[in-house]
Amino acid sequence: MSGGPAPNPWPNNPVPNPGPAGNCPFAGQWQCSCGSTWSLSASGASVQGRESGSGGNGTIAGTWSGNQFRFQYNSQDGRIGQGTLTLAGNQARGTIQWNDGTSASPTLTRSSGGPAPNPNPWPNNPNPVPSGNNPFAGQWHCSCGSTWSLTASGTNVQGRESGSGGNGTVAGTWSGNQLRFQYNSQDGRIGQGTLTVAGNQARGTIQWNDGTSASPTLTRTSAGPAPDPNPNPWPNPNPNPQAGGRIHVVVCGMIDDQIRSSVQNSTARMKQIVSEQLAGRLGSNQDCIGYNCTAGNILSAVSQINAGPDDAIFVYFIGYGAFGPGGHYFDFPGQDLPRQQLVSAMTRKGARLTVLISESCSVDPNADGLGMLAGAGMALTTPQTLTRLLTNYRGVIDVNSSSEGQYGFGNSSGGFFSRYFHAALEQDQANPSWQAIISQAGSEQSQLYQQIRQTELNKFANNPALLNDPKMVSLRDSLQRQNALTPAIYQMNVN
Repeated sequence: MSGGPAPNPWPNNPVPNPGPAGNCPFAGQWQCSCGSTWSLSASGASVQGRESGSGGNGTIAGTWSGNQFRFQYNSQDGRIGQGTLTLAGNQARGTIQWNDGTSASPTLTRSSGGPAPNPNPWPNNPNPVPSGNNPFAGQWHCSCGSTWSLTASGTNVQGRESGSGGNGTVAGTWSGNQLRFQYNSQDGRIGQGTLTVAGNQARGTIQWNDGTSASPTLTRTSAGPAPDPNPNPWPNPNPNPQAGGRIHVVVCGMIDDQIRSSVQNSTARMKQIVSEQLAGRLGSNQDCIGYNCTAGNILSAVSQINAGPDDAIFVYFIGYGAFGPGGHYFDFPGQDLPRQQLVSAMTRKGARLTVLISESCSVDPNADGLGMLAGAGMALTTPQTLTRLLTNYRGVIDVNSSSEGQYGFGNSSGGFFSRYFHAALEQDQANPSWQAIISQAGSEQSQLYQQIRQTELNKFANNPALLNDPKMVSLRDSLQRQNALTPAIYQMNVN
């Protein structure tokens, strides 16, 4: 008789085919190229342990499949990293992407087989509680009004929060009276938290990736694991939440006085579609909007994505762009971001599907910044088109709203291309195609542009006084020169 694989303690790091229990090639003691020692033990598909020594100190927890180990690293210096190790013989090579934007490339050489003695996985906590006596397992009432239901296996703790105060999954490790965990919220946020238990109460903090924090107080209502009539931890049931892998989203929007309302409305609409259609599938959900929208922050957001081979990465950008000798780029004050650099950073993650959709100009960088015209808004619905697009395909998609030499245009309700792209996502299509949706959005954008272009040129012809404003002169000249507005499809390699 044999049991199934152990549950994955990291819901944003799925391993679809865990290796057999007791046959984990990563268990043992390893010498790191940085000078430290990694001591790892395994239970089913779960691997945990610690690094200690001059090169680094921290705890490691994750899951393995075949010759690959994906993990979260909680460093003693407070940093948190998402990492991958790939095994070849007695060596394992990998990368760790830290939440401060830096990275590491450890090379481990096996020094002994089997788990090394590990009396305490937390170097700063001298009094761990032995496995099997976990003080966090059970059901808890939170001060926010929700219920936390937690189960434990060894030092691993996982479960969910549900209720009016919050909904999401919890996974982490405990030692002594402390639980350190990652929280994946149903609203797309990801938090790093700590709970400290004293009697029947546990108090803690959660730092969210949007810069906010929470200070939950939990009161125990029952000991031991609470009954779970719904094995799916998301209140909106998804019969197969892992099908197609997890989806990682970054929504980016540059904001200044000229395009503020357009960008704010387009990014808000994109975030609403993500929240409504991708709930329960999100591996990570980040945004770089307003002052946070810089070349460095966008690349950092992509670097923090821990994508599996069956995952999808979707980056949406609206803001300034230009077209120079090196091709299209996003035009930030002080530091530009070449489009190809961003696409390369995304594809290096090794995801099943990589998608970059942007709305920006493709004109000479010295041209005047334009883009605001008249037009109407659109209504919202809640289908699953974006979910299907991001789960049913593999490959690379790279599309901008305008082609070389063209301005991108929008109005106070959003960018023209974004308007029709979002509208297509809001139609509940059973078998949507990327090619069809981009073609449809491009065609409708072009028709709207032609209609509004003619209307604006007629205004200038009928009211010459408008041309007393230099900005209006620039707009008229641009509209006269630009006869079309068509998307640039840099890559559409999907199957």
